[in-house]
Amino acid sequence: MAQILQRNGRPLPPQTGPWPADPAEAPREHEWWLGDLAAHLGCTLGTVRKWITDGHLTGRQETRHPYRWIMNAPPDKITELEERLAKTRGRRTRIHPRFAKLLDEDNS
Repeated sequence: MAQILQRNGRPLPPQTGPWPADPAEAPREHEWWLGDLAAHLGCTLGTVRKWITDGHLTGRQETRHPYRWIMNAPPDKITELEERLAKTRGRRTRIHPRFAKLLDEDNS
């Protein structure tokens, strides 16, 4: 979009960077912004949010605008989440139980 505007001699909209964090609420040791944690793990924001609702991950939300999530994830929790992702990514298509026996017999 910026290239199109620039090529046609139009002014570019002002660029805004990320909101600065209030020092009192900034992430501390073993805390991550939700987006940074998702990027570090190589998963989507939706996956991290699901872990919050399922109770696999805890965090806090900023009390001021823009109310970003700050996740508590020490190294052992990161390892646990990476293992959870590996398990999920290693899944195969679900097989109806009636046909699972046939597959087990073929693999034996």
